[in-house]
Amino acid sequence: PFINLLAQGMVIKDGAKMSKSKGNVVDPDEILGKYGADTMRLFILFASPPTKQLEWDDKGIEGCWRFINRIYRLKDRVGDVDNPESLRVHSQQSTVHSQQSTVHSPKIGDVDDPQSLRVHSQKTGDCDDPEILALLHKTIKIVSRDIEKFSFNTALARLMEFTNECYQKKVSKDSFKKFLLLLFPFAPHLASELLQDEALNLKWPSYDESLTKKEEILIVIQINGKLKARITVPSDISENELKERAKREVAINCEIRNIIVVPKRLVNIVC
Repeated sequence: PFINLLAQGMVIKDGAKMSKSKGNVVDPDEILGKYGADTMRLFILFASPPTKQLEWDDKGIEGCWRFINRIYRLKDRVGDVDNPESLRVHSQQSTVHSQQSTVHSPKIGDVDDPQSLRVHSQKTGDCDDPEILALLHKTIKIVSRDIEKFSFNTALARLMEFTNECYQKKVSKDSFKKFLLLLFPFAPHLASELLQDEALNLKWPSYDESLTKKEEILIVIQINGKLKARITVPSDISENELKERAKREVAINCEIRNIIVVPKRLVNIVC
């Protein structure tokens, strides 16, 4: 007897179930030799929910390969992964301390160190863009939940979204390491290589509930491309409201010709 049963869907290629008799079988050794095990695993998990049929697509394999390469390049942007103490497993810490903390621990990992949520890494001294920090904690929460629900495709979609944002904003080494830990179940070879010797000694990251509900964003105000102010506004502010707020926040000694808004990033007043 069991409570739940997960029945996986079939693999489809060229409109038919993949089978030797139909001659539409993909040679896994060829895929592994060209792209590696992580790429193949990512595609299988991302292409479809496990309970649905999976349509085999060579372009999807190539897309997952590009995603892996983007992570390699991202590592160079944030620096060497040097495993700050905030991510080490502390076996002697009390579980009572964890229950009293405001930090939420995913069920799939033993998370008992709220100090790992620091924005600033003690060892590297670098820090995150505020939007990246909020997105990281949302990502930890959602990926942890989706793994428990076997929703691997949506978990990977969230990790891809986080990767894209990291190319636009500043990300700390500490946060990048937490991202790699989230990636570990899906691409263990890549994550192990980037995390180096400490991969198996690091714990699943925790999240701060207050950061997952962050409702304000930082907006830069410019006049003719020159920085004049930074303001904090609600994340759902309309474009017209943002323009009016920007005009009130800075002294404008010229006739306004245009106001350019880059959503969630900046307002440029053109004279």
